[in-house]
Amino acid sequence: MKYLALASILALASSAPSPIQADIALGDVAEVIQSPAAVTTFTYCKDKDFKNCRDQNPIIGTCYNVIDSWDNVASSVRPGVGVTCYIYENKGCSGRDQAVVAPGISNLQSYAFNDIMSSYKCI
Repeated sequence: MKYLALASILALASSAPSPIQADIALGDVAEVIQSPAAVTTFTYCKDKDFKNCRDQNPIIGTCYNVIDSWDNVASSVRPGVGVTCYIYENKGCSGRDQAVVAPGISNLQSYAFNDIMSSYKCI
């Protein structure tokens, strides 16, 4: 009887499907879950008092260079509520900087930063 039970178990085990083998490394199948990047608003304007403006939706913590036609022409800037944006005199968020919080700076000349901004980053 023992042999019959053992034979039945062996027969059942041999009929089970074999595991699938694949040449995939564990790292290849690991799923990385990231939360969506936080985005804010940032407006920079060629004229004081927020006139002749360009609205942007920057990702928090990312440095942005302004496009050539807007380089060194900003006279007022306004970040989104709850963030601090830094404007920089050079591209690549380098050189002298100025922190800006809502409601913004309506006249950058008051901060000796008129027509100087070349890049910005919000945090």
